[in-house]
Amino acid sequence: MRIIKFDHRIHSTNRAAELVLSAYGLNSAENNQTTKTIMGLIESGNNFLGHENMYVSIENGDISGLIVCYAGKSGGTIQALIRLLTELRLKELLNLIILNAELLHTGYTPELTQDDFYVSLVAVDEKKRGKGLGTKLIQKAIEIAKEKGCTKAVLDVDSDNGAARALYEKLGFRIKDENPKSVKGAIPSEIFTMEYSIGNRVDDMRHRIKA
Repeated sequence: MRIIKFDHRIHSTNRAAELVLSAYGLNSAENNQTTKTIMGLIESGNNFLGHENMYVSIENGDISGLIVCYAGKSGGTIQALIRLLTELRLKELLNLIILNAELLHTGYTPELTQDDFYVSLVAVDEKKRGKGLGTKLIQKAIEIAKEKGCTKAVLDVDSDNGAARALYEKLGFRIKDENPKSVKGAIPSEIFTMEYSIGNRVDDMRHRIKA
């Protein structure tokens, strides 16, 4: 198994869209138009689900999991998103997935800076869950954050998802505020923002000099 950057010219965009939907508890077979919308976003790039922000785990030639992550607010704004969807001529401009994801960016995490590395989404194939793949994907995100010189990695977790919260804490993430954030209309309605401290490049340089 290897984790590499997603390439929409080589990898299956449809498969990636299926995993994105699964992260929200939805079945692609029952949400055909939404699947097409997500595929359009992935292929077009320059948005919160763009291919340039996606990394995938490959096993036996198939995508078994993926993670979407990027520095700061580079995921795009709601205005840019609507303009993109209009250009793509997609009907579901504010379907459940898009509304939810954008609320996460504009409502839950408005304080993100360019030194923050935001983990927007983690998805693992149902058959591959419980085997440590989620952990490896998060570790990959932290590795990328360090390479980009970010000072911390940030993610949101459903307040009711104790298993995910425990996993993130085991990996070194800490709850930023013990009171969950709530945004009307979002699913989930309440989340915790968690942070992983990376430090900064100046501290890393000092450490190397001392060593």
